[in-house]
Amino acid sequence: MNSKWFSLVLIFLLLAKFAIAQKEIDPVVENIIEAIASSTDNEDLDISDLTQQLYAYYHHPLNLNSASVSELESLYLLNDLQIEALKKHIEQFGPLIDFAELQTISLFDKTTLLKLKPFVRVSDPSSHGKLTLSNGENEFIIRVSQNLELSRGFKEHIYAGDRLRIYSRYTYNSSDKVSLTLLGEKDPGEQFLQGNQKYGFDFYSASLSFRNWGKLKQLIIGDYCLQFGQGLIMWTGYGIGKSALVNSMVRNGIGPKTFRSTTENGYFRGLSGNFLLTKRISLSPFVSYRNLDANVIANDSTSEITVSALQTTGFHRSATEITDKQSLKEFLYGGNLLIEPLKRLKLSLTAYHQQFDKLLEKNPELYNQFDFKGRSQTVYSIAYQLSLNRFYFFGEESKVVDGGMGFITGMMMSVTPKATLTIVHRHFDKNFHSFYSQAIGEASTNTNEQGFYSGITVNFSPKITINCFADVFKFPWLRYRVDAPSKGNEFFGMLTYSPSKKLNMDVRFMRQQKEINLSNEEVTIRPIAETIKNNYRFTSSYSLNEYIAIGNRIDLVNYSNGIAKPETGMALSVNFAIQNRSKRLGLDSRFTLFDTDSYNARIYAAEKDVLYAYSYAMYQDTGTRFYINIKAVPLKPLSFWMRYSVYSYRNKDELGSGYDVIKGSQKSEVKVQIRLTF
Repeated sequence: MNSKWFSLVLIFLLLAKFAIAQKEIDPVVENIIEAIASSTDNEDLDISDLTQQLYAYYHHPLNLNSASVSELESLYLLNDLQIEALKKHIEQFGPLIDFAELQTISLFDKTTLLKLKPFVRVSDPSSHGKLTLSNGENEFIIRVSQNLELSRGFKEHIYAGDRLRIYSRYTYNSSDKVSLTLLGEKDPGEQFLQGNQKYGFDFYSASLSFRNWGKLKQLIIGDYCLQFGQGLIMWTGYGIGKSALVNSMVRNGIGPKTFRSTTENGYFRGLSGNFLLTKRISLSPFVSYRNLDANVIANDSTSEITVSALQTTGFHRSATEITDKQSLKEFLYGGNLLIEPLKRLKLSLTAYHQQFDKLLEKNPELYNQFDFKGRSQTVYSIAYQLSLNRFYFFGEESKVVDGGMGFITGMMMSVTPKATLTIVHRHFDKNFHSFYSQAIGEASTNTNEQGFYSGITVNFSPKITINCFADVFKFPWLRYRVDAPSKGNEFFGMLTYSPSKKLNMDVRFMRQQKEINLSNEEVTIRPIAETIKNNYRFTSSYSLNEYIAIGNRIDLVNYSNGIAKPETGMALSVNFAIQNRSKRLGLDSRFTLFDTDSYNARIYAAEKDVLYAYSYAMYQDTGTRFYINIKAVPLKPLSFWMRYSVYSYRNKDELGSGYDVIKGSQKSEVKVQIRLTF
């Protein structure tokens, strides 16, 4: 590591004696994050922003008497019916006096209250906590990691930089008034303080936020995210899709939001704000100008420069990746108007215009002929939310100027105080396209899809909960690797049993039925086949006492396409966690044996990582996976984390592909993180 970093760390260590004590991080936060991460099998999902958000709420609990709907929804513990019931209770009977008063609200069962308690408080609505502009909180984090094995890109000097991944972030928060975020990141293979990166990191981000200054509810200068409506045309940052959290399909856009993620895309750079025009009308304008990574192609016959694809990995290691870096300029502006004509009705109007400095035109294929092509586009939508006693209606309809339409409409219903049902219908035209959509859907983009979703949660008691959903969908036009209109369905069911505070078990089943090309042969049109994938999972965790916990997990997968021999996969995991009596030293670890027939029968698993980070393991072929995390807190303001993880494969002498090929049967990583608060 560069000597400048050691100097920087030492400076922050000297400041530790002036630090104020911080509330210790409780395992309940980690358990909720793990539950959310385990609810999806998307290894590219970045939940670092969600992790930071939950820890922030744990350290500074939300005041139930003044928290907004979007803030309460962002806890992922309350559905919209429960939030509406809470707001109605406060409106009728005045501010809550004690947390126990929630027991008098019919939709709040004991299970919900137990999960909610660490993140909320009950106090005067005008109370904003103890922090002031002169007495805010500072946090500094530096994280360094490296793969221990050399890949081809480093051996052959294809990558310009070293193997280190370095992430650094400073944040300042002053109650609900001012916040500042500065971060920098360098990926493995990227240069640092040399070559093209003489000023340090490959990626920098900064944002300054002002909140609750009279009519100004939010103003962000720098990098930010936007979340409006049901996410049909504008939703950047974390957004949960189909998962074990079956009633999280309902969105409640928070509007402008500070960007704090480690990803290098899915954000805006410029100005955004939220202004309260009247008691029932607010306006959120935004403007952004930034450079995007793109694959640029020069047309020899016309001398026109076009872009065939946007690059979203954030990697700038090889000569090609460096050439693609920031090669496309994007200018975007728009706004959102939120109107509440009635107490139980909200209407949201969103529109934006997007302009590129080069023509975007994908390499022509039969399946992508309706995809976006051009230099600019304008998109607008209208969203609604209506609450009627035990019913909650929501939806969003959008239109691309000179393009297609898309809509989402749904209903959430409290069947009983312990059972909640959600129904959602979606329709996206094949020529509907928004670069920043993140609504419910089967495909990775909200286009060329129709579907019907239904999910239900039943809390039989604090000990037994059932979550189920069913989703039926079809694609009217061709897709990548699907050379015909296709259809499919998905079913999920999970039973959670917690006989005591020490023991928790769950059993889940997922069945996915889809249609894909039967082969990858180079022919004009390939025949399609129906594939079926069944996933079975059992997990258990047991706390021996306050300091020791153990757990295990069993995964089974069965995959078939009706023609070839069925493929199977299996993974067996054992977890172990321990901490000392002072809770200043802790360790958690997992060991997994896996055996899968192919990539089709792969298994995903969320893993605990250092604070604010999360890892996803993919089990494929035959081998083992092991990781260990060690946490030390020598002083309350100062925390250290160390992590080691390794894949070991049987009967393999080469791992990976392309420039990331590793000779051998093992791939391992080490990671160190330091956190200082003052």
